[in-house]
Amino acid sequence: LPDFAFDSDWSGTGAGELWHWHDVAPRMQTWYQEDPADSLFRAAHALFRRQEYSAGAAKFAEVRTRFPSTRYFCDAAYYEAFSRYRLGTQADVRAARAVLEGVGDRCTSARRRADMPELQARIDGALARQGDAAAAERVRRAASQGNVCDREERAIKAEALSALAQ
Repeated sequence: LPDFAFDSDWSGTGAGELWHWHDVAPRMQTWYQEDPADSLFRAAHALFRRQEYSAGAAKFAEVRTRFPSTRYFCDAAYYEAFSRYRLGTQADVRAARAVLEGVGDRCTSARRRADMPELQARIDGALARQGDAAAAERVRRAASQGNVCDREERAIKAEALSALAQ
């Protein structure tokens, strides 16, 4: 059976806000049984699906450090950052930002790469609400960008505007 990142009844809080399953589009996870990181990534993903974000984040970090050449690298970075964001503490949200910054150009063609800017906007919004001036400036810049045409850019701008409104 296909494995989705979010179940239809999924909801919870993260960084001071209520989320529901429709906030992030469900995306089917691709498995690579031949990859040496497969079993570790699956274990991390299972923790994530059970909303065990602290343990999941640690496992996703382990995937990236033990298997830097894995096909799961970008997915592990995304899910680690998302898990740390969901934990909501200032240290975890800062760590989430560092994870996304750390992937740099490595994930430009990865499937999760399209999701990373929206997650980055959510993280910056959370940091701004926690008093981070640099994050607040990034949120203001994102919110003030001109014409927005594609879905991804609209989602990023909506996240930035939401963060400014709070």
